[in-house]
Amino acid sequence: MLREEESHLVRRVLVGYINEKVDKYPEGSILMDVPRHSNAEELIEAASDKADWNISVNAVDWKPKANRKDIVDANASTKYIAQMKKDMVFRQ
Repeated sequence: MLREEESHLVRRVLVGYINEKVDKYPEGSILMDVPRHSNAEELIEAASDKADWNISVNAVDWKPKANRKDIVDANASTKYIAQMKKDMVFRQ
């Protein structure tokens, strides 16, 4: 939606919502897992790079069940994203 033409109604509504909430989206929002940003323009710029955007979106940590003992390590996720970016460069 963020990559749509500026005149696209859904994009305009989403941009308004982004500027209103600015990185404070409620649980369940379609934007709750987007990269940190200060305004809609930053998020639109991030979304414009499809490769990085897809890596970020696909690397979102799943939420473990309350009774699970293993917790996802944020450093491991960061290393995984970095390795995926390197792999993508070599594939192109």
